[in-house]
Amino acid sequence: MLKNITRKTLALAALALAFGNANAGLIGSIEHQYGSAAGKIATASTTGGCDTLNTNSITVRDGSNCGQRFVDLFDFTALNMSSVEKFVLTLNFASNNGVLEWWAARPADSTVHGSASNSLLNTTGSTAISQSFTFTSSLDVFNPIVNNDKFYLWFVENGPLSQNFTLNSAKLEVYGTAVPEPTSLALLAAAGLGLVAVRRKGSKRA
Repeated sequence: MLKNITRKTLALAALALAFGNANAGLIGSIEHQYGSAAGKIATASTTGGCDTLNTNSITVRDGSNCGQRFVDLFDFTALNMSSVEKFVLTLNFASNNGVLEWWAARPADSTVHGSASNSLLNTTGSTAISQSFTFTSSLDVFNPIVNNDKFYLWFVENGPLSQNFTLNSAKLEVYGTAVPEPTSLALLAAAGLGLVAVRRKGSKRA
Protein backbone atom coordinates (compact mmCIF):
# COMPACT_ATOMS: atom_id res chain seq x y z
CA MET A 1 0.00 0.00 0.00
CA LEU A 2 2.77 2.44 0.95
CA LYS A 3 4.67 1.67 -2.24
CA ASN A 4 1.59 2.40 -4.32
CA ILE A 5 1.06 5.72 -2.55
CA THR A 6 4.70 6.65 -3.08
CA ARG A 7 4.58 5.82 -6.76
CA LYS A 8 1.36 7.76 -7.22
CA THR A 9 2.78 10.76 -5.39
CA LEU A 10 5.89 10.76 -7.56
CA ALA A 11 3.81 10.46 -10.72
CA LEU A 12 1.58 13.37 -9.70
CA ALA A 13 4.64 15.45 -8.82
CA ALA A 14 6.13 14.77 -12.24
CA LEU A 15 2.87 15.79 -13.89
CA ALA A 16 2.78 19.00 -11.88
CA LEU A 17 6.35 19.80 -12.85
CA ALA A 18 5.75 19.12 -16.52
CA PHE A 19 2.57 21.17 -16.70
CA GLY A 20 4.10 23.87 -14.52
CA ASN A 21 6.76 24.51 -17.15
CA ALA A 22 3.99 25.23 -19.65
CA ASN A 23 2.20 27.79 -17.48
CA ALA A 24 1.87 31.36 -18.68
CA GLY A 25 4.63 33.71 -17.60
CA LEU A 26 7.70 35.53 -18.83
CA ILE A 27 9.00 33.65 -21.88
CA GLY A 28 11.98 35.88 -22.56
CA SER A 29 13.20 39.41 -23.14
CA ILE A 30 15.23 41.38 -25.68
CA GLU A 31 17.14 44.50 -24.64
CA HIS A 32 18.70 47.03 -26.98
CA GLN A 33 21.39 49.39 -25.70
CA TYR A 34 21.76 52.27 -28.15
CA GLY A 35 24.86 54.11 -29.32
CA SER A 36 28.02 53.79 -31.39
CA ALA A 37 30.19 52.17 -28.70
CA ALA A 38 31.07 48.47 -28.83
CA GLY A 39 28.04 46.31 -28.05
CA LYS A 40 25.56 49.11 -28.78
CA ILE A 41 23.20 49.32 -31.73
CA ALA A 42 21.96 52.06 -34.06
CA THR A 43 18.65 52.32 -35.91
CA ALA A 44 17.54 53.11 -39.43
CA SER A 45 16.77 56.69 -38.43
CA THR A 46 20.40 57.48 -37.57
CA THR A 47 21.50 56.73 -41.13
CA GLY A 48 18.93 58.72 -43.09
CA GLY A 49 17.01 60.95 -40.72
CA CYS A 50 17.46 63.70 -38.17
CA ASP A 51 18.31 61.46 -35.21
CA THR A 52 21.85 61.62 -33.82
CA LEU A 53 23.88 58.57 -32.86
CA ASN A 54 25.85 59.21 -29.66
CA THR A 55 28.37 56.96 -27.92
CA ASN A 56 25.85 55.48 -25.49
CA SER A 57 22.51 56.74 -26.74
CA ILE A 58 20.46 58.09 -29.63
CA THR A 59 19.04 61.61 -29.73
CA VAL A 60 15.56 61.22 -31.21
CA ARG A 61 14.55 64.39 -33.05
CA ASP A 62 11.40 65.76 -34.58
CA GLY A 63 11.33 67.91 -37.70
CA SER A 64 9.33 68.40 -40.87
CA ASN A 65 12.39 67.82 -43.05
CA CYS A 66 13.45 64.55 -41.43
CA GLY A 67 13.72 61.50 -43.64
CA GLN A 68 13.51 58.07 -42.00
CA ARG A 69 11.91 58.41 -38.58
CA PHE A 70 12.96 56.28 -35.62
CA VAL A 71 12.28 52.57 -36.06
CA ASP A 72 13.73 49.58 -34.23
CA LEU A 73 13.01 45.88 -34.55
CA PHE A 74 12.68 43.36 -31.72
CA ASP A 75 12.73 39.92 -33.37
CA PHE A 76 11.55 37.27 -30.90
CA THR A 77 11.49 34.39 -33.38
CA ALA A 78 14.05 32.48 -31.30
CA LEU A 79 11.83 32.42 -28.21
CA ASN A 80 10.32 28.98 -27.68
CA MET A 81 6.64 29.77 -27.21
CA SER A 82 3.21 28.41 -28.06
CA SER A 83 1.23 31.58 -27.33
CA VAL A 84 1.76 35.24 -26.42
CA GLU A 85 -0.44 37.05 -23.91
CA LYS A 86 1.24 40.44 -23.62
CA PHE A 87 4.32 42.55 -24.26
CA VAL A 88 5.95 44.87 -21.75
CA LEU A 89 8.14 47.60 -23.28
CA THR A 90 10.52 49.42 -20.94
CA LEU A 91 12.29 52.57 -22.14
CA ASN A 92 15.17 54.41 -20.50
CA PHE A 93 15.32 58.01 -21.72
CA ALA A 94 15.65 61.68 -20.81
CA SER A 95 14.45 64.97 -22.24
CA ASN A 96 17.12 67.25 -23.67
CA ASN A 97 15.26 70.46 -22.89
CA GLY A 98 13.37 69.52 -19.74
CA VAL A 99 10.04 69.01 -21.49
CA LEU A 100 8.56 66.08 -23.39
CA GLU A 101 5.11 66.99 -24.68
CA TRP A 102 3.30 64.87 -27.25
CA TRP A 103 6.14 62.38 -27.73
CA ALA A 104 4.84 58.84 -27.73
CA ALA A 105 5.98 55.26 -28.28
CA ARG A 106 4.04 53.53 -31.05
CA PRO A 107 4.08 49.74 -31.52
CA ALA A 108 4.16 48.60 -35.15
CA ASP A 109 4.03 45.34 -37.09
CA SER A 110 6.39 46.57 -39.83
CA THR A 111 8.43 49.57 -40.93
CA VAL A 112 5.38 51.02 -42.69
CA HIS A 113 2.37 50.08 -40.52
CA GLY A 114 2.03 51.19 -36.93
CA SER A 115 -0.66 51.17 -34.28
CA ALA A 116 -3.35 53.82 -34.27
CA SER A 117 -2.80 54.29 -30.53
CA ASN A 118 0.14 56.08 -28.95
CA SER A 119 1.68 55.63 -25.48
CA LEU A 120 2.79 59.02 -24.21
CA LEU A 121 6.22 59.38 -22.66
CA ASN A 122 6.43 60.97 -19.24
CA THR A 123 7.51 64.60 -19.03
CA THR A 124 10.99 64.54 -17.52
CA GLY A 125 13.96 66.67 -16.72
CA SER A 126 17.49 65.93 -17.86
CA THR A 127 17.76 62.89 -15.56
CA ALA A 128 17.07 59.59 -17.28
CA ILE A 129 13.97 57.72 -16.17
CA SER A 130 12.54 54.29 -16.85
CA GLN A 131 8.98 53.94 -18.13
CA SER A 132 7.09 50.76 -19.00
CA PHE A 133 4.15 50.14 -21.29
CA THR A 134 2.02 46.98 -21.43
CA PHE A 135 0.43 45.84 -24.69
CA THR A 136 -2.20 43.07 -24.70
CA SER A 137 -4.48 41.53 -27.31
CA SER A 138 -6.57 44.73 -27.33
CA LEU A 139 -3.74 46.43 -29.28
CA ASP A 140 -4.79 46.81 -32.91
CA VAL A 141 -1.50 45.44 -34.27
CA PHE A 142 -1.10 42.71 -31.62
CA ASN A 143 -2.00 39.75 -33.84
CA PRO A 144 0.26 40.72 -36.77
CA ILE A 145 3.14 41.25 -34.32
CA VAL A 146 2.58 37.81 -32.77
CA ASN A 147 2.08 36.06 -36.10
CA ASN A 148 5.32 37.50 -37.51
CA ASP A 149 7.33 37.23 -34.25
CA LYS A 150 8.46 40.83 -34.79
CA PHE A 151 7.75 43.91 -32.67
CA TYR A 152 8.68 47.24 -34.28
CA LEU A 153 9.12 50.34 -32.14
CA TRP A 154 8.36 53.80 -33.51
CA PHE A 155 8.37 57.21 -31.86
CA VAL A 156 5.98 59.96 -32.90
CA GLU A 157 5.59 63.61 -31.87
CA ASN A 158 2.31 65.32 -32.69
CA GLY A 159 2.75 68.60 -30.83
CA PRO A 160 3.31 72.10 -32.21
CA LEU A 161 6.85 72.33 -30.83
CA SER A 162 9.96 70.63 -32.18
CA GLN A 163 11.51 68.71 -29.29
CA ASN A 164 14.03 65.92 -28.88
CA PHE A 165 15.04 63.39 -26.26
CA THR A 166 17.88 60.98 -25.52
CA LEU A 167 17.06 57.28 -25.72
CA ASN A 168 19.47 55.06 -23.82
CA SER A 169 17.84 51.64 -24.04
CA ALA A 170 14.66 49.71 -24.76
CA LYS A 171 13.68 46.29 -23.46
CA LEU A 172 10.85 44.12 -24.73
CA GLU A 173 9.52 41.36 -22.44
CA VAL A 174 7.32 38.66 -23.96
CA TYR A 175 4.75 36.95 -21.72
CA GLY A 176 2.76 33.88 -22.64
CA THR A 177 3.04 30.10 -22.68
CA ALA A 178 6.35 28.48 -23.49
CA VAL A 179 6.62 25.24 -25.43
CA PRO A 180 7.51 22.46 -22.93
CA GLU A 181 11.15 21.45 -23.09
CA PRO A 182 12.07 17.84 -24.00
CA THR A 183 12.82 17.16 -20.33
CA SER A 184 9.32 18.27 -19.38
CA LEU A 185 7.77 16.12 -22.10
CA ALA A 186 9.74 13.13 -20.85
CA LEU A 187 8.53 13.79 -17.31
CA LEU A 188 4.97 14.04 -18.58
CA ALA A 189 5.25 10.70 -20.36
CA ALA A 190 6.85 9.05 -17.34
CA ALA A 191 4.19 10.46 -15.05
CA GLY A 192 1.45 9.17 -17.32
CA LEU A 193 2.97 5.69 -17.37
CA GLY A 194 3.37 5.79 -13.62
CA LEU A 195 -0.28 6.59 -13.03
CA VAL A 196 -1.32 3.83 -15.44
CA ALA A 197 0.86 1.33 -13.56
CA VAL A 198 -0.58 2.39 -10.20
CA ARG A 199 -4.15 2.04 -11.48
CA ARG A 200 -3.46 -1.40 -12.97
CA LYS A 201 -2.02 -2.70 -9.73
CA GLY A 202 -4.92 -1.28 -7.81
CA SER A 203 -7.46 -2.94 -10.13
CA LYS A 204 -5.71 -6.34 -9.90
CA ARG A 205 -5.83 -6.31 -6.09
CA ALA A 206 -9.45 -5.29 -6.13
